[in-house]
Amino acid sequence: PWQPVAAGSAFRSLWAEVEKAPVFVFEAETNRIGAVRTQSLRELFQQIAYDDMKLAELPEHFSFTRGLPDPEVPLRRELLHSLSTPLGAIGAFLLAAGAIAILPELSVPTTGTVMAVFASLVLAAWPLATRRCVSFFWCTAAPSNFECQVGA
Repeated sequence: PWQPVAAGSAFRSLWAEVEKAPVFVFEAETNRIGAVRTQSLRELFQQIAYDDMKLAELPEHFSFTRGLPDPEVPLRRELLHSLSTPLGAIGAFLLAAGAIAILPELSVPTTGTVMAVFASLVLAAWPLATRRCVSFFWCTAAPSNFECQVGA
């Protein structure tokens, strides 16, 4: 739903199969998909087990893995994609204008605190940024780890 760079028409066609439901279930063994209509996810397992939830079979030519976002998309490309949208450009402009107007008036420790809180909010709200940030520090501390060698 947040439409990352790599989630293109394959995800949209998958999402169309469940009528653009905000939550859906994919059963990998039988290649079936169904929209979750309940208010609570507590009964979800029971509905699947008792076949209360209707799962439709995906067409045979459809690949579920093609509908998933690419985990190897660089953070820079993802950031540029989000900034190139009208909403992203307006948000970046307002953020920069606010920072230019407010940060010079604050003391150095307060400015550092504001920047740390902002960086924490960005990392909490953007999972891809969190993964890239953690992997950067992880690979800086221990570059011989397998995770760091795979991306090299």
